[in-house]
Amino acid sequence: MEQEKIKGIKNIKKMAPFLKKQRGMIALSIIFRVLVLPFSAISPLVISQILLYFTEFDFERVLFFAIIYIILMIVAEAIGYISSICSNRWIRRVAQDLQNTLLQHFLDTESASLDKINSGKVSTRLINDCSKLSFSISRIFNYISRGLAGIIYVVIALVVNLYIGLFMFGFALLTFLLSRYIAHKQAKYEYIKAGKQDKLVGLGNESTRGWRDIKGLGLKNTIETRVYDLTQDYTWFTIRSNDKLNALHGGAGIFQNTMYAAFFIICAWFMLENWLDIAGFLIMYTYYGRITSSLNVWSTLQEELALAEMSAKRVFEMLDEKSYPTEQFGALDYSCSGEITFQNVSFAYEEKEKVLDKINFSIKPNTLVAFVGESGIGKSTILGLITRLYKENDGEILLDNTNINELSEQSVRQNIGLVLQTPYVFNMSIAENLRLAKPNATDDEIKNACRLAQLDEFIEKLPEKYDSLIGENGVILSGGQRQRLAIARALLKNNKILLFDEATSALDNKSQKLIKEVLDNLKKDHTIIIVAHRLSTVVDADNIMLISKGKVEAQGTHTELLHSSPTYKALYQTEEINEE
Repeated sequence: MEQEKIKGIKNIKKMAPFLKKQRGMIALSIIFRVLVLPFSAISPLVISQILLYFTEFDFERVLFFAIIYIILMIVAEAIGYISSICSNRWIRRVAQDLQNTLLQHFLDTESASLDKINSGKVSTRLINDCSKLSFSISRIFNYISRGLAGIIYVVIALVVNLYIGLFMFGFALLTFLLSRYIAHKQAKYEYIKAGKQDKLVGLGNESTRGWRDIKGLGLKNTIETRVYDLTQDYTWFTIRSNDKLNALHGGAGIFQNTMYAAFFIICAWFMLENWLDIAGFLIMYTYYGRITSSLNVWSTLQEELALAEMSAKRVFEMLDEKSYPTEQFGALDYSCSGEITFQNVSFAYEEKEKVLDKINFSIKPNTLVAFVGESGIGKSTILGLITRLYKENDGEILLDNTNINELSEQSVRQNIGLVLQTPYVFNMSIAENLRLAKPNATDDEIKNACRLAQLDEFIEKLPEKYDSLIGENGVILSGGQRQRLAIARALLKNNKILLFDEATSALDNKSQKLIKEVLDNLKKDHTIIIVAHRLSTVVDADNIMLISKGKVEAQGTHTELLHSSPTYKALYQTEEINEE
């Protein structure tokens, strides 16, 4: 089954658009490689003459042909050097273009597909397969040019002696077929091995990022066992596949050496019958060596084609719209006032039970609105739909009076900002993390955003202040500090609608109070939506919506809901008891 997946070169053909962009440099590298061919074809004739006159002890002629050979090789190497310069440039550019395209498609992929992607799978294909594929294409071009020289050698051998030339041709054909079989076997093993590597790298990434949870929850032995099992599986498959390939290569070596001995036997018999003289033998012997070398190139070419097809398949399956569909946006550029309306909106993750079922509500501009309710009833899903991370199955979502699906991606991202419960911060300085939201932000704008997010005092105490590196996912920051940095990032972007998904959950009471004051001030110019688990964080909201069974069960101010909604009152009283 796996062998079928890597058969042919249908995925390599998909490289055409990327190669077309570098066609000028590729053409130059190929031209110079072709220019080397005449020198490769002539050099065996010169070498045979050196050997002939060497046996006759004719020093002057040996010296003459040796000088010619040196000149030929200098010119050939110079041409080859120019070709390698051209190749090096287009290889790097194609790999970069491929990596950029893959990363862009990954970031454009629908969230439902991203939820199921293994991080190791993306990393290995982005870093390893893109580079491997680009270099493989270059080597394929090189092997083809060197293989063409082998064809020329066979033609010359046929001219010198038809029968020995036919023997060489048959030898070349059988070696080609044998190498093709070995290449497909190797590519099959590499494809399976790469899949095992994806799992291993993915678990490795998760283990390094989640080391605190691993230690804190006592998962060390479980993770170590899992890593050991994956490593063992990868290692033993590699050993077994390498053993099989080594056996095949060994058999191919025996075949080539047998043919080598047969060549001498045939030539000796021809010389005994006076059908071949010493000069002809030396020419045939020299070309036989070159043909053998070219056959090794054809063998390597077969392996390289199969490996390139494997890498191409892994790369382009990530670019496949059917497997990883991209988000679809409209073309309308629009700046909204901050009004949001859900009209009979339904949503389910894949074919699971509906999370939201014909839900209706309206949020006025410049207000602070909270969604509350039990865990897993769709509060965060509402935010995901507003930000277009997910698309509703039925109904309509309006920004002001415009269907959100008609808006361009830029309009959605510029109008709406999201701060998650566990925000991701990058392994950069504090200032660099903030400038991701606004690349041209001034130092004063950055400081003001941090001041509003109640983060400025902490930053000023750091040795490097805003230039301080915060480690992978903000490792030097506390949970509350990471959230405040994410809030500062959202404030710097100045979105009209700001969404907070449990964004104050990790803050202490003092910081939470300060952030609440910030949000109260922001609602003068922004629509603020908060998903809250702790009701005490949203008691001052202009409107609180209680979500239950995919619908809005009740809504109003905190005081109103305490009187009108038994469910809300029970939730609030339970929280008060737990906090006591």
